[in-house]
Amino acid sequence: MIKKNLAIFFIVLFLLVSTAMAGTVTRSFSSSAVAPGSSVDVTLTVDVDGESYYVIDEVYPNGWTVTNNGGGNAATSGHLKWVVVSGTSDTSYTYRLSVPDDTSGMIEFTGTYAFQGGSNIPVSGSSSVTVSNSEDCVLVPATCSSTGISCPNSVETSMVECPPGSTCTEGVCVVNAPSPTCSDEILNQDETGVDCGGETCPACAVPAADESARLTTLKERITSVLSEDGSLEGYEYTNNQLQQISKIAKALREYFSSE
Repeated sequence: MIKKNLAIFFIVLFLLVSTAMAGTVTRSFSSSAVAPGSSVDVTLTVDVDGESYYVIDEVYPNGWTVTNNGGGNAATSGHLKWVVVSGTSDTSYTYRLSVPDDTSGMIEFTGTYAFQGGSNIPVSGSSSVTVSNSEDCVLVPATCSSTGISCPNSVETSMVECPPGSTCTEGVCVVNAPSPTCSDEILNQDETGVDCGGETCPACAVPAADESARLTTLKERITSVLSEDGSLEGYEYTNNQLQQISKIAKALREYFSSE
């Protein structure tokens, strides 16, 4: 009796553990819109949640040809199966199908999976692709929001990354405005001239025209104070100071007379 109760206890415990686990299998396609005669890749993504084993039975459309089984068993027509009994971990399986030339419309995929003794659960994720001739499809303008083709009942899109230094704004890559600097050749910040002046940038150079005007003014002032012989009018200095000033005055006269 005790052995029987223990057996029942372990069976119930196993069922409870199996129920608590929640591994999943999700399907996705390389393209949701394909043309007759082309190929499509199908990926089954397995997320394990502690389960020790699982079985996947993927059912692909009748008449489609498997050109790469992705490690699955293709012994049964229309089916690809994966059975993992140990060493389970998160993984994915990608198989490839060839689309028949005479196929069109929305084509459905089905499949089930079961983890560690649980019941069969339908594969989640995408479950159909649209087969249409290229002339029935319309190109979607390439933007940073989406790009690809639009076919009946389906639009194939994918994100396009904007280059560094730009941002996707309303579907368009917009170059980011650069931060103002003292070398951007733009009058910004608190600059008083282009890339100069203000508290941030170096002082602006004196324009050549202003410098010339300064020299002219200086020449006029010196001429009005100094006599032709280099003496000073209206000022009293020692002989030594007068000699120094006379030398400076002579040098200044020579400088200005050489212009």
